[in-house]
Amino acid sequence: MGFPKGFLWGAGSAAHQVEGGNVGNDWWAWERNPESPCVEESKDACDQWNRYLTDLDLLAGLGLNTYRFSVEWSRIEPRQGQISKCALDHYRHLCEAARRRGVEPVVVFQHFTLPLWVAANGGWSDRATVTHFERFCETVAGHLAGAFGYACTINEPNVVAAFGYEVGIFPPGERSLARKESVSELLVAAHLAGAHVIRSAAPGVKVGLALAMHEYAGEPGYEEQLSQMRRRRRETTSSESRPIRACTSVRTDYMDLLREPERPRSAWSSGRKLWGSPCGGPPRSRDFRSWWPKAESAPRTTPSESSTWNAR
Repeated sequence: MGFPKGFLWGAGSAAHQVEGGNVGNDWWAWERNPESPCVEESKDACDQWNRYLTDLDLLAGLGLNTYRFSVEWSRIEPRQGQISKCALDHYRHLCEAARRRGVEPVVVFQHFTLPLWVAANGGWSDRATVTHFERFCETVAGHLAGAFGYACTINEPNVVAAFGYEVGIFPPGERSLARKESVSELLVAAHLAGAHVIRSAAPGVKVGLALAMHEYAGEPGYEEQLSQMRRRRRETTSSESRPIRACTSVRTDYMDLLREPERPRSAWSSGRKLWGSPCGGPPRSRDFRSWWPKAESAPRTTPSESSTWNAR
């Protein structure tokens, strides 16, 4: 099987999944909450923060020509307005090292995690987060300009809204359809603001976002029932005009088409499958921010990094 010239074939990761030691974000705290569905802590993960050159060699050796990775907001801005040039330089070095190996960097500006100081002030439910994210995107894009050709503002914002604010298996663990809808609106605004400043700070970079998009497919003869179910789901989830939406991917028969998904139990079951949680049901607490570390107690960077902080 052949691919057209210029086809991008690569691999992807998220900073928190692979870097290790991202102690200043909400997922680091979430992993340590006994009521969350997480069954183990990320700790050093794959230690890609220190092993990224070896990882890039492995990736290029597989014949891949693209690497999608995320920059960790809490490393770059561990406290509001305090920017670590050391962290910015690290990600620029990663981009440049990838290109030296014939691998094009695709930079994701936010992949699930938020700095503790953002999360403590409401995370994506706080309108100020849109402004914070816009400034963060401008800072990062300006520093990486010329070293990357593709940008993703936010990874799967529809998952963030649903799992974090409706189902309660992502931080902050809320379970409110109304909250999920309002958060979705703010995520749209954050994407638009971030895309605008990325294009301005890094001219020529192609900018988009990643959605978890799926589609129902009915067995032959059940087209009308499938249409009815899609209509019901649109009425109970979000409007057609809202760009952050997703359906469940399933090929189904008539009985499945008639069976409405249980909420939030069905989604919680998915969470148990993904994380292997021994818990018997949804988290007991509706909002885990009450036990998060205070924003001002977020861990400091190392002494070598602290000297490179630049106040905005």
